[in-house]
Amino acid sequence: MSLTHSLERLWRSLATRATTPLASQCRRHASTDIADTITELEGGSSLRNRNDADIDNFATTYDPVGRAGKRNRQLPASRYKFRPPKYYRGPLHPHQPPPNSDPASRLFVPGPFSAPRLEQTYQSTFESDLMTLAYTHFPPGYKAPPKAARLRAWEGASPYYKNRPLRGPRGSDVLRMVMQAISNVRVTTHKTRKNVAGFGLRAGQYVSVTAELRGEDMNHFLAKVIDIVMPKIKEWKGVKGSSGDSSGNLTFGFTAEETALFPEIEMIPGFHVTVHTTATNDRDGRLLLSALGIPFYGKQIN
Repeated sequence: MSLTHSLERLWRSLATRATTPLASQCRRHASTDIADTITELEGGSSLRNRNDADIDNFATTYDPVGRAGKRNRQLPASRYKFRPPKYYRGPLHPHQPPPNSDPASRLFVPGPFSAPRLEQTYQSTFESDLMTLAYTHFPPGYKAPPKAARLRAWEGASPYYKNRPLRGPRGSDVLRMVMQAISNVRVTTHKTRKNVAGFGLRAGQYVSVTAELRGEDMNHFLAKVIDIVMPKIKEWKGVKGSSGDSSGNLTFGFTAEETALFPEIEMIPGFHVTVHTTATNDRDGRLLLSALGIPFYGKQIN
């Protein structure tokens, strides 16, 4: 075999390998235009067969929310059709009512949507300090000293004296609407049970009204008393330091002239205000009212 024949066979072999698919894919041409490459890549677009009118129509009619609503996907019935039991049947019953803060509860009340100034001041300013100052440590085996009776005992055969207060309420029924305007709650009227000739009272005659305030009404009333009424009283020393029942409940009153300082009314007879606190002694209750802005004078009895 000659040298020329060998070179010819080698050349044919190289030419055959250059035409394989792998070689054609890896081949690089210097004359390739970048515009052709971009056209190749954009040829697979979903909008390449649509004209401008179709694109505008598709953009205006596309509604993903409506398409999602047509799927009719809902939660199971047990998720959104729950009704709490109408009656409470004890802690061991399998069906327990949700807490009052749950919107599904029958006792749920929305709000409050705004807090009074007095409540905001108490929570953000001196709540933690009062809890520290009023803390009382009771060691194991401690027994609280007995307190004097606040209500009358059973005297004789008549049940009239049982659980009666040491001093009966006084006043007039004309305060009913006025007291309701001051307190923003419905008042309770009280009648006499027998004739009292010394005071000119007959049985069944209205003698007093009471109003019990809680929550937001209580905060608004105390804020009005502290910020509006008390600063206007001339030569007022404050609440007497001995006012209290040894259980954290403090009482103070307003005369007819002082009651006229309330913005809702003009002139009525005086009335008494009893602030019932969660304190267990008068010192802690007085400490709370002093922080709220009510002054005290005289000897303080705890």
